[in-house]
Amino acid sequence: MIRPIDEALKGFFGRLLWGGRPIPVVYASPDRAYGEITRWLAKNNRIKIKTVEEQLRAKKLKIPMPFCSVWTEPPAFDPERFTPGRIRGFDLDEEAGTAKVMLMPKPVIATIQADFWLKNVHEAKILETQLELQFMTDERSIPVDFGDERHYTPPYDVLIHMKVLGQTAFWLKKTGPMTDNSDLESEGKLRSVRRTFSGEIRAQIPHVPYVHKVLRSLTYAFINETTDIELETLDVPISGGP
Repeated sequence: MIRPIDEALKGFFGRLLWGGRPIPVVYASPDRAYGEITRWLAKNNRIKIKTVEEQLRAKKLKIPMPFCSVWTEPPAFDPERFTPGRIRGFDLDEEAGTAKVMLMPKPVIATIQADFWLKNVHEAKILETQLELQFMTDERSIPVDFGDERHYTPPYDVLIHMKVLGQTAFWLKKTGPMTDNSDLESEGKLRSVRRTFSGEIRAQIPHVPYVHKVLRSLTYAFINETTDIELETLDVPISGGP
């Protein structure tokens, strides 16, 4: 997906607790989950995985159980929620006589998979119950902060225009019950139980704004009809172009 939404998903599944602490959550497909949790563990232990020796040292670290890996498919356009139009007249530069224009955010839909890696069925049942209680129905909103500067460190700064959305939310829908995928795990792995959550994301992705020349500016005056006293004036810039 995109980094603000990916981080929001990690935060959501990180609400689940084990031993009074949030479970570790990494962003990775199932086949890369163990490699990513190893990197996460090495980072927390201040081990840089650059040399063979450091790699061997990281692999000796005890993998925390349970943990969760989250993965989303590339987003697809959702025509049912499409709204044509433009957002005009923000970031007005009066001296230059310009303002920014942006197409209405693009509605997208994406498949999500969250896998829980566990020691036993007892852990699975406890985490499944916690996750179920996060939903009042089959879907819920997930808060996301597009304005967080940490989402736009290089090379992610190419999407820095998304900051304009600020704090908002997207929808996460369950598309089925938790699936037992324990039989997919090889005998040589440390875990014996794997549960999979399947869902669907409905979100909005903002377009890159562009600068247009301001053709004119309208002034609205709000007047009390009884006293004929002007209460407030509001200048509304109107940009040109399609």
